[in-house]
Amino acid sequence: MDVALRCCVPIVVLAAALAMGEAAAANEEAPMPENRPRIIIERARELMLDRRPPGAAAARELAAAVTEDGRWPDIDYRDNTGSAWRVAQHLARTRRLALAATHPESAARDDDAVRDAMWRALDHWLERRYQNPNWWHNRIGTPRQMRDVLVLLDPELTAERRAAGWEVVGQYGRVDMTGANLIWVADLALHRAAAADNEDLLRRTAARAAAEIKITTGEGIQPDFSFHQHDRRLQQFHYGGAYAHELCRLAWLLRDTPWAFPDDRAAILADYIIEGMDWMRRGEYTVPGTLCRAASRRNALGGKNLAGHLRLLRDVMPERADEMDAIIDREAGRGEPLVGFRHFPRSDFTAYHRPQFSVFLKTVSSRTLFAEQINQENLRGRRMHSGNAYFMRDGREYYNLMPVWDWFWFPGITIAARLPDLSRRCFVGGAGDGQSGLAAMDYRFGDALTARKAWFFHGDRAVYLTGDLRAPDHPHPVFTSLDQSRLDGDVTLGIGGRRVVPEAGGTVRDVDWLHHRGVAYVLFRPGRIELNIGEVEGSWHTINRGYPDEPVTDRVFRPLLHHGERPDGLGSAHLLGPADTPDDAAELADRPGVEVLANGGDVQAVRFDDGTLMAAFFVPGAVGADGEELLRVDRPCLMMVRDGVAWVSDPEHREVTVAIRAFGGDRIEVNLPGDGTAARRELPR
Repeated sequence: MDVALRCCVPIVVLAAALAMGEAAAANEEAPMPENRPRIIIERARELMLDRRPPGAAAARELAAAVTEDGRWPDIDYRDNTGSAWRVAQHLARTRRLALAATHPESAARDDDAVRDAMWRALDHWLERRYQNPNWWHNRIGTPRQMRDVLVLLDPELTAERRAAGWEVVGQYGRVDMTGANLIWVADLALHRAAAADNEDLLRRTAARAAAEIKITTGEGIQPDFSFHQHDRRLQQFHYGGAYAHELCRLAWLLRDTPWAFPDDRAAILADYIIEGMDWMRRGEYTVPGTLCRAASRRNALGGKNLAGHLRLLRDVMPERADEMDAIIDREAGRGEPLVGFRHFPRSDFTAYHRPQFSVFLKTVSSRTLFAEQINQENLRGRRMHSGNAYFMRDGREYYNLMPVWDWFWFPGITIAARLPDLSRRCFVGGAGDGQSGLAAMDYRFGDALTARKAWFFHGDRAVYLTGDLRAPDHPHPVFTSLDQSRLDGDVTLGIGGRRVVPEAGGTVRDVDWLHHRGVAYVLFRPGRIELNIGEVEGSWHTINRGYPDEPVTDRVFRPLLHHGERPDGLGSAHLLGPADTPDDAAELADRPGVEVLANGGDVQAVRFDDGTLMAAFFVPGAVGADGEELLRVDRPCLMMVRDGVAWVSDPEHREVTVAIRAFGGDRIEVNLPGDGTAARRELPR
């Protein structure tokens, strides 16, 4: 068409042509919605085949062990353990054989012996349909394993095997329950609906799963992005980990279909991972406080990678790719480290991250619950959440140390023999500005032992105060566990200017500091240390009956600060910080960079060298230094002051107003939220 003719084309025709062109271009960029239920099975198979298949030798060895009737002789098919059910290994192995037999890159893909063993193992389960006294295995665990097997073998299943297999998946029953349990069940129902080409069931189930992606004060994602399941218990990497994994997977399977999760629900899921889960780990490692009873399981503290979740979610939410890529890059060892302070008031959990270390603190209050002890798991975890403080540099300090731990001496706990259970009190909380902060706890074991405890985090310092420690009528010595981690290398003690490298444990007096594995433990006043170092033998069976009673050995570092017998108003203070060498530890002891201003029953406070001031006021009062009043408050609160800004919270979670006076300035009032979060207020100049 020449220029003259183009000029004669009506405007409306040009507009229509342009519109069609824009629509065509948009369609090239955005995929057309898929409306076939079977697309879910196809995508699920794609995800399964994205895994690395078993090696040919391993697959053939596994197949060779299968008996003629489809069993593995080393599995006790009479086992009825409620937690680590041994019979479940049958389906796990069947799934491995199915992956070996179907993966395009598997060297055993065309091995007749592997395929024959796989079919015999599958048929054995379809015939026997084993059950466990714990409902979870029957409604969730077994159906999930069977789902994977059916998805992998989908193109090859006979009608009889297909029907029987999806009947096993259907053991989930109804799509009910809450939190992770509901998502597990919904996932099973979605796959069953897709396999049956049942669009109505798929639509209803997808909507029910999406509805569970919500902020709640019941079970599920809390307003602070911690996660509760089984009542008011932090389960971030137990049920909360499964919840995130399954929902990211479902969001990916349902993307660009009529059943996709709404944008606002996907956004909540992304926030939960980025603002919650990422803060409760260092690298791929976490601490017992985020796992509840699952801390008593082998490998439970490791493998907390989020990159797989985020890669799936990134395809669903490309507009947030930058946030997710930052975490993926950090997990791969590149990019900027996570730095900052965060207190999770809904779960009494505090996280502090620096480039060289992370600290995780788990307390308990009248608003939260102790870790559960059910299904013969966590048999020694009664003291979990008792102000447990974990200092991590590479994350392996506590990994799989649980069977040789002395579970009486959780890191950070202050305790004596023969005490009642820790009392859950109201005054427990934290405050900070996102970079630094503090936490505090009214600490007592009935009337037998009482204290105030506060933790302060700023720069490369973690300062721990125990104040007004009293056990005047308790006839057993009181200790604070400075740590209980894996022994790795020498332990060096600083004693009155001398350095001692003990070869064995024992009682050491007048200790100024300790150094071990890149961490300095600095006492503000020389103290008596009960040092436990060396090889320890234990067993997973003693903490979790799901494991056999086999001995496990490891090397443990457990320094206990001795407070003596019948303390009556005692105060103690120590700090932890990174120290590559004993010289660094000695230098930190000489120049700790922080001053303890108060450590009693009314107030605990510190001031760092840059002027940052933090205080836990258990009662109305004031704190000062060198004859000068620095802070005064008219009600209990936690406060941090830095650069002319105060951050204040009510650890009792009341919506109140606190009057404060800072550095002799005017009296001001700060309205505190009733959820335990900190309010920001600029101070008068």
